[in-house]
Amino acid sequence: MLLSRVLLIIIIFECVHFNWGRIVNNNYNNNNLDNNNNQEDLEHKCLREVPTIYLEYDKKYTNITEGSKKYYSKIEVCCDGYKRSKYDWDKCVPDCGECEHGLCLNPDTCECFPNYVKNHEGKCVMKCPVHCENGHCKLDGTCKCNRGYKLDESQTFCKPICNRNNNCEAAYNQYCSAPNTCSCIKGYQVNRHGCEPICERSCGINGTCDRPNTCRCHNGAILKNGICQAECYQKCENGICVTPNRCICFEGFRYDVRTSSCIPKAENLKNFAIEQIDLI
Repeated sequence: MLLSRVLLIIIIFECVHFNWGRIVNNNYNNNNLDNNNNQEDLEHKCLREVPTIYLEYDKKYTNITEGSKKYYSKIEVCCDGYKRSKYDWDKCVPDCGECEHGLCLNPDTCECFPNYVKNHEGKCVMKCPVHCENGHCKLDGTCKCNRGYKLDESQTFCKPICNRNNNCEAAYNQYCSAPNTCSCIKGYQVNRHGCEPICERSCGINGTCDRPNTCRCHNGAILKNGICQAECYQKCENGICVTPNRCICFEGFRYDVRTSSCIPKAENLKNFAIEQIDLI
């Protein structure tokens, strides 16, 4: 009888100890999972200070803190080179632009899927024995090029041939896009002398577009928000400071005295999105 009671006590103790261990372990794992999720949510996010009035129209933001100035707030936005995931708005993912048949691992870094290779334009194309761009696959799995094309250095696809009169490699910011045809590389456009860089926003009267989306300032101007402008006492976001006391707003914006910045006009607030407008 005594032995039975002792065994029963031991069994009860082991069961309680086992279940308690499972509870502690589950709580530990759940805490770790929550910490990992929180850390993942913070990855590739940066703080951005915006006029508080913006938040009246774009209500997606939750982690809002007080700004450094009155009428301003700080919000979390995706850092440069990252964008909102189309599957989960709260996550920021690398931005590669076009990355078809590949995986965007880092900003502007597209890794092609197996059996694909990057061609002369940086696009992922299928390789032999399935397909040979600008040619056809032979029975031995190699690529035979069409007329006007030649095998690239990796021997996996065919790239166009430009003769000496159209030697694009020697031309500035160009590449051979088709047989004897030169085109501007990404970020450049054709002008009278070849290819010139593109700046999506004007560099202003005191600057020139030196490289894609990069302005070079002169006449004492300073680079502010990617634009060459006068040193300004105002914040002048979404505008250009032409003199220390004068801010000219971009089209579709109006000057707001409280924030000394340019905010969208009333007719532009219907589909207002901070991260689409406030990018300068």
